[in-house]
Amino acid sequence: MRVFTLVPLLFAVACGDSSNNSTSIDAAVSADAAPTGPTFKISGNANQQTTTGPMAASGVVIAAYANSDETTAVATTTTAADGSYTLLIPADKPLDGFLKATKSGNVDTYLYPPVPLAADFSGAAINVIDTATFGILQAIAGTTGSTDTTVALEVVDSLSTLVPVAGAAVTSVPAAQKTGFSKVGSAIPDLTAMATINDGRAFLFGVPAGTVTVSATAAVGTFKSTTIKTHVGAFTTTLITE
Repeated sequence: MRVFTLVPLLFAVACGDSSNNSTSIDAAVSADAAPTGPTFKISGNANQQTTTGPMAASGVVIAAYANSDETTAVATTTTAADGSYTLLIPADKPLDGFLKATKSGNVDTYLYPPVPLAADFSGAAINVIDTATFGILQAIAGTTGSTDTTVALEVVDSLSTLVPVAGAAVTSVPAAQKTGFSKVGSAIPDLTAMATINDGRAFLFGVPAGTVTVSATAAVGTFKSTTIKTHVGAFTTTLITE
């Protein structure tokens, strides 16, 4: 039996310098998509999750969208050979929306920041998976329905430090059919566990498509709820913070 690296199918994000003077990143930026006027940057790396571990994902189209218009991209770019990318977002108003990653052979990946973005946001890594691996992930959970979705999230202490929180239970409204957590020494999410381990990661399987609110509870503090939109046949990721 081949062991698939499924647990790391999540992203890590870090807030950039709000002064709009973050370190320059060598990434591909589409010239025809670059806005004129003041901008802020969303940047990071895309990683392709494979049977042997993650690798840099080149040629992935990354687009930013506002929740108010999910069909017209605010900005687009394509990842470089090392998987890096930079999006230049018009600074006239905060981006209350999401990033979408697409590439032939992969399922679409959606990344929802927990708050609207209005300043440089660096380290927004996006993990992409191919259709076969995504199918295996759903099969493990037994949720392959045509209207069900899959959500991966990470519980962290704050956006400024992004320290993963262990011992957090996660829920969603509407409720997921099954919930899984990372398991020490295993590449497969633990569907019997009740809370996060040290990586703070959790998986929600069989979530009805549409608007979903995810939240977490733990002894260490109170966490903010995050509202996202899930999509059938796609991989949705987000953070939950205190």
